[in-house]
Amino acid sequence: MVARLTALALLLHQPGWREHFDLAAPPATLARHLLVGGLLFVLLFCPGNLTQVPGLVFLAAAVRVLGRAGWGLRTCLAANLSCLCTFCVVRSVGCDALRQLDNRLAHRILARLQQQPVRSVALLRRLFQTEPSLNLTQALSGINLRYQALGTLIGPPIPITLHSTFVDYLAALMHIQPAHGAQHMNHRRVAIALACGLLAGCALGPVGPGMSRADLASRLGNPSAVFPTAQGSRLQYSGQPAGQYAWMVDLDHNDRVLQARQVLTALEFARLDSGRWTRDDVEREFGRPAAIEHVASWPGDIMTYRWTDGVDMLYWVYLDQGNIVRRAHPGIEYRDLRRD
Repeated sequence: MVARLTALALLLHQPGWREHFDLAAPPATLARHLLVGGLLFVLLFCPGNLTQVPGLVFLAAAVRVLGRAGWGLRTCLAANLSCLCTFCVVRSVGCDALRQLDNRLAHRILARLQQQPVRSVALLRRLFQTEPSLNLTQALSGINLRYQALGTLIGPPIPITLHSTFVDYLAALMHIQPAHGAQHMNHRRVAIALACGLLAGCALGPVGPGMSRADLASRLGNPSAVFPTAQGSRLQYSGQPAGQYAWMVDLDHNDRVLQARQVLTALEFARLDSGRWTRDDVEREFGRPAAIEHVASWPGDIMTYRWTDGVDMLYWVYLDQGNIVRRAHPGIEYRDLRRD
């Protein structure tokens, strides 16, 4: 970020650049019609992101055309929409291509991304904002769209605030006024904007203790399943069959979050009690499986879960004809061999 801001400052101070790249003279139509200008800005941001145009270019344009009082919401909105657009387009073409790489390091990195998707995306966005290469990588990583969108919403406020404040300061230093004559943002507004960014950054996890069910639904949407518990209820957010995670969110009788955990892990699978657990117990603790399989050597159903332990893994739970768990074990998911 520092390198890009320094490069921008040096570029604008080069002889002749201010005459040919005049930030003080935006199109009059955009200056008079902010709604149209904001919409055009968003529409340009999306294909610009797809064609590898750095987001700092659009950020600088927003500050100057929309003014210091108008850049915040519009820039954040445009950044989120452009990242969402890039994600959907690239995902539709490349699917989860990075997960197909035969590279152990890549598998470990992607596994960490799947274990804490919102936190990871938010941190990456805080470091690289709308960097086109980051957009492509996330789209091809196989991460759930919901988590990508939430992390993108949380991560950029602080760096966007810093970028915008710097661009505004640079323009004032060069005696360039906003297009529509907006007044200078005072230090109190800057402090408020930074505080909002910091508060947003604290909520990196998908949920937190004490959160209401309504807040949970607004963040994560409807659960894939709901089960009653002694404390209240359990909401399941499962990525099966395509994903490798399953979040269990336990609520108390007042519909407040008690705890949330990702259960498709070796430690959680170790709790599975053969001879005692039933199909209902397994689905309550781990969610619905990615698939129900059958083999000639086993008379009952085999519940198959997709998970990761640094590499792509499967976990098989064998049920007898009475839906009692009789055995369970993990195994490596050889995707390339299965595809052949």
